[in-house]
Amino acid sequence: MKKMMAAVLLATLAGAVTAQTQPNTADQQAPKTDITVSRSAVCTGIQDREPSGAQETGEIKAEVGSVYFWTEIQAKDVPATVKHVWTLNGKQAAEVELSVKYPRMRTWSSKKIVAGAWKVEVVAASGEVLKAAEFKVVP
Repeated sequence: MKKMMAAVLLATLAGAVTAQTQPNTADQQAPKTDITVSRSAVCTGIQDREPSGAQETGEIKAEVGSVYFWTEIQAKDVPATVKHVWTLNGKQAAEVELSVKYPRMRTWSSKKIVAGAWKVEVVAASGEVLKAAEFKVVP
């Protein structure tokens, strides 16, 4: 009887230890970054650190030549980095790393454009997509 109780107690303790060492899936979610994008714009120029020629329609004529993706970043921990990832027709066309040196910072990248479907994403160092914009370049 003592051997049976000892075996039950041992099995119970082993189960408790096993249950404690199994990972909790809720704890395995990707950590959220302390960086946010408060404003962004696809535009044809930058003036006084603000977007100019902001594109509201989602269509840009190719004759413009270049476009900018302007972002205002809020960061709790600085310095930090973000990337602007440009894609054309579903294929990556460029990746621009941008330094975030201040808790509130305006920054931008630009790309020479050709006709097609474009997308620009702001990506944190953790890989989290913070913001995205899509537009179409027409001939």
